[in-house]
Amino acid sequence: MYIDLQEYQEFSKPAFTREGLIVQFPRRVTGITRDGSRILLHLQAMVCRKEPVVISALMQGRTFRFTGQWAPMTASLEFLPPRTLRLRLADGEGLPPNPQPMVLSQPEPAPMAMVETEDCYRFFTESWQATVWKDPYRLELADANGKLLYRQYNDDRHNVTNDRRRGHQEGEGDDPAQDPALSFPGFETYPFGCVTDPDTGAHCFTESVCVEPGETFYGFGERFSPLNKNGQELLNWVINPVGVSNNKAYKCVPFFFSSRGYGVYYNTPRKIRFSMCNYYYKAYECQVGSDGLDLFLFVGDQKQVLSAYADLTGHSALPPKWAFGVWMSRNCYMNQEEVETVAAQLRERQLPCDVMHIDWAYCKTYDYDFAFDKRRFPDVAAMSEKLLQMGIRLSVWQIPYIKKTADTYRYAAEHGYLAREADGSPADTQDGEAVIDFSNPQAVAWYQDLLRGLLEQGIRVIKTDFGENAQDCYRYAGCDGRDMHNLYPLLYNRAAYEVCQQVHPGDSLVWGRSAYAGCQRYPVYWGGDSDSDYNGMYHSLRGGLSLGLSGFPFWSHDVGGYFCTPEPNVYIRWMQFGMLSPLVRFHGTSAREPWAFGEKAVELYRQYAALRYSLIEYLYSEARRCAEDGTPMLRALVLDFPEDPMVKNIDDSYLLGRNLLVAPVFSDEPERAVYLPAGTDWMYLHTGRWHRGGQCVRVKAPIDVMPIFYRGGTATPRITPGQCVSQTPPQELTWEVCPFEGRAGYTYRAEHDPVRLDFALDDSREARVTVTGHEPYGLCLRIHAPNMQKLLINGSPALFAWEGDTAVYRKGASKEC
Repeated sequence: MYIDLQEYQEFSKPAFTREGLIVQFPRRVTGITRDGSRILLHLQAMVCRKEPVVISALMQGRTFRFTGQWAPMTASLEFLPPRTLRLRLADGEGLPPNPQPMVLSQPEPAPMAMVETEDCYRFFTESWQATVWKDPYRLELADANGKLLYRQYNDDRHNVTNDRRRGHQEGEGDDPAQDPALSFPGFETYPFGCVTDPDTGAHCFTESVCVEPGETFYGFGERFSPLNKNGQELLNWVINPVGVSNNKAYKCVPFFFSSRGYGVYYNTPRKIRFSMCNYYYKAYECQVGSDGLDLFLFVGDQKQVLSAYADLTGHSALPPKWAFGVWMSRNCYMNQEEVETVAAQLRERQLPCDVMHIDWAYCKTYDYDFAFDKRRFPDVAAMSEKLLQMGIRLSVWQIPYIKKTADTYRYAAEHGYLAREADGSPADTQDGEAVIDFSNPQAVAWYQDLLRGLLEQGIRVIKTDFGENAQDCYRYAGCDGRDMHNLYPLLYNRAAYEVCQQVHPGDSLVWGRSAYAGCQRYPVYWGGDSDSDYNGMYHSLRGGLSLGLSGFPFWSHDVGGYFCTPEPNVYIRWMQFGMLSPLVRFHGTSAREPWAFGEKAVELYRQYAALRYSLIEYLYSEARRCAEDGTPMLRALVLDFPEDPMVKNIDDSYLLGRNLLVAPVFSDEPERAVYLPAGTDWMYLHTGRWHRGGQCVRVKAPIDVMPIFYRGGTATPRITPGQCVSQTPPQELTWEVCPFEGRAGYTYRAEHDPVRLDFALDDSREARVTVTGHEPYGLCLRIHAPNMQKLLINGSPALFAWEGDTAVYRKGASKEC
């Protein structure tokens, strides 16, 4: 399983660095062909050779030296709604088709107007514009007002490249570097074009884009590095990191966005090296190991970009409501009796739980054969039904690899369901495992039948573990190995999710580890195998925030860390973080039930689970919205406060939905500093005290307190918590109304029609609450506005009582206190 460690070392070495490489990049636009909103650019490309050159005394650099040859290249611009440009580049004449399973369907063209001048072509849409300069070629994007957002970096008038061209050089003699049209001495990135190694035939397509001072970048998948990716190198290659504290990634997504107001999606499953100003600071560079360049550019703010990306690659399905309850697991529950005993203990101790997970040890021979050992799990269907009566669903582990010793191996090998070596034999790893070939429809159907046997026993969740080991050197029935490696998690999770929905429509999901672009359609994903310390906890959060900014609305992590046993304080702090995450699962290589960590852990589990379950209507309402608009539930502060420069690097706190700011504690210190974004005020949940935004506050955080703040201007629905989601239908909805500048509001969307609550406090201190839509539950208001004197609800006077500085209204109250 761990061949990834070797593979990463090889892949992480830069491939296109030596002398003698052929660099081919567009220099002139010789003409265009227009077909509605699609523009074909006919390009004349310079063919250069990468060579060393003396830049100054004793200082050697590189040059792209013109060979005297020109070559045709073709690019296309496709203008798509609502704010998208598809840019493609290929060698020669014409563009081959490039269908990819990451893209669900390409939208119809968007209206576009074109103006040609002597120097350029200008293209105008309703909300943005593009310019293609003719000679030298360059593409630029701007907003509707002409503000420059994106500019390709394919020349430089202000650095040593242009200086050398003007003759400021040492030595004498004819040198093509003196001709500004012919050579690029000292140029530090590969421009928009193609690079080829003439000795090996290896090639990549490249793109370089100008970077402004202070520009930030976010996305690229689940990355455990700092949130702002400016200054980092990111490798687009799914790998098992065996942890969460290194530069490898279970989930790679070739999508990112810039603080300047645009995003980019590279439409390929091939290897990509993103050099985001980690070496050269004036431009970022992308090297794409494919046969052409195909990317989608999105113009707009961060939320608009995420929404446009989701429209292109697919919106997430909405997980069932019970999935937002607590999940309990360990590696492993060894038998049916143990599972039922833990479930009973959770209920006896009044510790809420909605899902229990059974990991790998349930199999008959530990060969991962998709079947329960009847000796240890004699009646899985009965166990599922028993737990379901307690409000608990069952989840089961599996992987997409077949051991040679498993009963299923021979059948799969004989029918061609496994990845193969060049000689046609099954491609077995050094661990004696073969990889299911999900590019073969018959293999997919066979695999789904195996899962169906589990699901029909009452299982509601399939844990799609692993998925990172489909090697690019293997042979696959319907896919090039160079594509299959990154595509594998998408095909794998799709197959599992589809059969889940066939057996339990709308009441099942997967729990995936590896992912690629498009996997967000098949929820949900967790952060992988973290260390059980504060670093593992913090780096998990960074990964979740990064994945959320890569188009994945739903994410979780292993509470307590996966490896080893956490210290009790680490467990408690991680438990608090988990309870205020989009989904929460306790899991690791040893017990993760709270009683394994002492009575204090049990008490605080109960306390924070009660908080989570009181917020379940809010969480599900936010989940529905996120599934629709493509934004994450776990929200980096920069997503909602892009105008506040102080939040661009913050990755140790977040918004849960849009209303709650959560600041986990990553140490044994009894306090922590929390930055509160500008633009609103913030109410500290634990004390009711208000703090203005735009400042860093230091709050006390003893072991029983994780800092949580309500966002000013919001109203958050809460209910009386129960022991599981399915058995606690709310009888009364309590709205935590937290006004900012006298206003608050929220649209609550769960299983019923939307309910909208608006609050307004005027200068006479009269508060007006308007509730619109069908109100399915009893109404209670907790209004955190100490200067309020009078309350009207839907125009009618209402009585309320004071609890400290909070005004409390409950429907049916008979007097004012």
